[in-house]
Parts: sequence; structure tokens; C-alpha cells
Amino acid sequence: MPENEFSLTREFVNEVIDMRGFAAHVAELAVEMARQAGEPVTRPLSKAQIERAVQANGTETRLVMDALIAHLETMYREGSLPEDAGVQRW
Repeated sequence: MPENEFSLTREFVNEVIDMRGFAAHVAELAVEMARQAGEPVTRPLSKAQIERAVQANGTETRLVMDALIAHLETMYREGSLPEDAGVQRW
């Protein structure tokens, strides 16, 4: 392959797509939060609006994951998880 050519791996492209999806989610959350706060919503959004959405997203993600883990732990103790739900430990 000549020096001035390159190709991207599928993993890299998928990662960039995932990053853009996350960024779009945070931007839409920032828009909704700005509307709820009675702020004008113009693009590009302000740094403060984006930072507020990133913080809220992190808080909500932690709460959801904590609730999910607690639910799955209950299911595990009750023996109601499907057999293929776990990964073999080394």
C-alpha cells in the first residue's frame, strides 16, 4: 500500500459511530433541559448547556445501572436468571 493511502478498520468506524450516537444523545438532552429551563435553544448549544447535559446523563446512567444491577442480583439469588446470562469465570 502506498504511504499516502490508508484504510480504516471496522472497529474504528464502529467506535466513531458509537461516539457520534452518544454525542447526539447528549445534545438532545441539552436541548430538552434548556427548554425546561426556559432558555433559548439555538445551535450550536452553549458549553454550559452541554456540560449540564453531560452531568445529568452521567447521573441518570449511574442510577439506571445501579437499579439494573440490583434487579439482576435479586434474580440471581432467586435462581431466575437464564442459564446463558452469565459468562464463565476463569
